[in-house]
Amino acid sequence: MTSGIVLYVDDLALSVAFYQEVLQLGPRWTEAGGAVFELPDGTNLGLRSEVSALQQLGDELPDPRVANGTPRGEVRLDVIGVPAFLARALDFGGRSLAAPAIGLDGRLSASALDLDGHAVVFLELAPEANPGWFERMHTALGPVAAGLVLDFFDLLTPGPVGYFVGPLVGVIVGGYLAGFHGFKGMGRVALALLAAAYLAAPMTGFLPLATLIGALARFGQSKPRPLGS
Repeated sequence: MTSGIVLYVDDLALSVAFYQEVLQLGPRWTEAGGAVFELPDGTNLGLRSEVSALQQLGDELPDPRVANGTPRGEVRLDVIGVPAFLARALDFGGRSLAAPAIGLDGRLSASALDLDGHAVVFLELAPEANPGWFERMHTALGPVAAGLVLDFFDLLTPGPVGYFVGPLVGVIVGGYLAGFHGFKGMGRVALALLAAAYLAAPMTGFLPLATLIGALARFGQSKPRPLGS
């Protein structure tokens, strides 16, 4: 599931240029009556001309052009560098609502009105702290250490012993390693069962199971870059 919002605007081309300058992003697509910006977190910010919106809404609803300039919605953006985003909005013709200030949640925020009166709120997203030596060592050697642990227990459960002891040891060790890499719920259970099968089955030493678990963990932990980073 993806999410998005659509703002009704008077001059589509001018509003596209405004948000392109403020966000420092080009629209994902444009058409005669609208445009869409894809934000780093996957949210779609859409712009639709008021004329096109009126055609879509039909004659039974009020003409959106009547309320142009009246605040009709709010866009909240987590960014890095609130003052720079606010400055770009004001330089392009936006109107200031609130100067940069620390809010009740301890975050720097500022807001402005865009060219059609929609409120745009910029909220400072603190950059992630540089990882310490332990985190760096974990990232670099975690998969290797996990592989050594599994291989060690694989050696302790050879032949027929593995059919009986392997599943139990595999569930315990696999569950621990999956939790160590940040897996939860069914993901952790699935990896624990996979480790159990790994230790119980013969001739599995060539499978880089622990390395694959580490790769899956790093893949799942990947995050989009926030605006302004």
